[in-house]
Amino acid sequence: MGGAYAGHLDAYVYPDGQAVDIAGLEVPPEYQRRNFASVMMGALYAAYPTAWINHGGRSPQGARWWNCYSEPAPERNIHNRPMAECAQYFDAVPVAIQKARNAYHNKFYGLDGHRDAEYRYGESLEHEAQ
Repeated sequence: MGGAYAGHLDAYVYPDGQAVDIAGLEVPPEYQRRNFASVMMGALYAAYPTAWINHGGRSPQGARWWNCYSEPAPERNIHNRPMAECAQYFDAVPVAIQKARNAYHNKFYGLDGHRDAEYRYGESLEHEAQ
């Protein structure tokens, strides 16, 4: 912003461009609450309009941001879908760990965290891993 570092979004893109694994999203404290994280995430969704998106595990700050974020295409968020749909790109066990970490932060901080979207399938870890 104005030539100053205002944050970054790190992601790994599958070679066919149909899956994106977010490795990190960070905005320094002095630039938070200015919508930068949401703009970066929106740009990622726009750059890969048909790709599965794995948001990964969230930090406490990330959980708070996610709770207020309006996801542009929740149907492409792998945490919102049965694991079998995107298993060719992502391993079920690490994804289940991410979902558990996110659920823990949501519960600990009293956040909704888009609970209805993320947990509507209710698959067990064993079933997801198959």
